[in-house]
Amino acid sequence: RINVYKTYKFLSKLFIVLGSIFTIMGILILIKAIIRGFDMRFPSGDWNFLFMTIQGILFIIMGVGNIIVKKYFIEWDDNEIRFLLPDTKKLETIKIDNINSVSIRLFEIELQLKDNTRILDLSNLEFEDIKKIKEKFEIIKRLKNS
Repeated sequence: RINVYKTYKFLSKLFIVLGSIFTIMGILILIKAIIRGFDMRFPSGDWNFLFMTIQGILFIIMGVGNIIVKKYFIEWDDNEIRFLLPDTKKLETIKIDNINSVSIRLFEIELQLKDNTRILDLSNLEFEDIKKIKEKFEIIKRLKNS
């Protein structure tokens, strides 16, 4: 199985936890500052806590985004290829027997199937993963041409 995006679960969770802490602290201190009178001086006033809240929200968005993109993958076995890619967002399965021909390009693999054509976009993958996928499809291409 090759994940389309390389993310680390630990970092994603760390972003969410730190973002939550920054957001909660920022909101609490902002409420306190508003009650006692917001110091409008910039940059030494109460603006730091507003920026801390915004930073916390951005950290949470980054962490959740990393968890969401972790689900995209390409995998195969001897009989079929399974993939979940960002462009379709649904799990697709292609039986190797249903492939008529394979065209390998720089960041695309075009599969001519018995009933339609499917293009796999590899532009989000790292070089080593693209190399592994192309090697697999090169084997399929040789099998279909022989």
